[in-house]
Amino acid sequence: MTYVRSDRYNRYFYLAPADDTYEFQSLLMDTNTAINLEKFYYNPQKMNDIDIKATTEFLLNNIKSDPVYGFAVQEACWDYTLGRLNEGQYQKMTSALENQYNWDISKIQQHALSQGQLFKNDVFRSKVKELETLTDQIEECNPFLVGSYACILKILIVQMKHKSPLKSIYEYLDYVNNEIMTNYALETQLAINYFLGNDKMYALGNSIFKFDRKKENVLLKACNASWDMFFLRLLQMSHFHSGVSKALNTFKPNLVTTDHGIKNFAQLCSVEAVINKDNKFVPILSFIEENIKNEYLKHVENIESELYFKVLEREAARDILNGDSNSYLLESITKLEKELKLIS
Repeated sequence: MTYVRSDRYNRYFYLAPADDTYEFQSLLMDTNTAINLEKFYYNPQKMNDIDIKATTEFLLNNIKSDPVYGFAVQEACWDYTLGRLNEGQYQKMTSALENQYNWDISKIQQHALSQGQLFKNDVFRSKVKELETLTDQIEECNPFLVGSYACILKILIVQMKHKSPLKSIYEYLDYVNNEIMTNYALETQLAINYFLGNDKMYALGNSIFKFDRKKENVLLKACNASWDMFFLRLLQMSHFHSGVSKALNTFKPNLVTTDHGIKNFAQLCSVEAVINKDNKFVPILSFIEENIKNEYLKHVENIESELYFKVLEREAARDILNGDSNSYLLESITKLEKELKLIS
């Protein structure tokens, strides 16, 4: 399971392989962390006392680490109304993050008591009111979100369609095995714990899907949840895929987040991997029995077995697509978004 370490204020959580002696050199920041640091840079006095202390300590403790925040900035500054990065917001956030990591200990401590830095340019971003589809921009926003977004949309749909948890999970698994022909392990693990787990697992799923945010566009909820899965997958692949760590220029990374939902879900997941043929990495699906309702334990065993034995079948089906899996997924997303709109 993923090892999670908290700061003393219970604000910043560091996620790593399950080894309490693990020392990181690179620090992957999620979006919530980047947003907190931007607030601290420009308006520390508008933060509450605990957040000021925690963020000050965060910077002091990580001043020598190698920060990786490009993806966090990409999510935070993507403007869904424009369908592209909001350049003003991007400049403001990157300026804050870059400048903070040039400070020494004294400057960080002094800044925590200051009125903050001034950004001279005006930044405008309109709030998204209507959003009919993300198909036209999600691949450009982050191509690694496409499959995850499709899975999250399907989870939202079956949650609305069925009162029966078993009907929900089996329709989702049919989609995984027979429509997209790929098992996205993190999303499947989340779905199984959400539908077949105890009340704690149900609440955990809600904290990631953000069902309590009634006014937020449902497509944005799905996209935000996909980003959560992406950051966990990024941590996973940074450890077990040399091409990813080389591309990111990372070494022994930790993922840092302020999101309790991501932290809690990470503790259910393994960042272990088994090597399949052709140097492919297949994430392990594992479940904690006490998190699953007793009446569903046998179903979970059958699901694990079916997903495992259908690996080659799914792979053969994908080969027919000749490597153009994203186009196929985007077609599926278009259908899912229309279905979701009809039932929501």
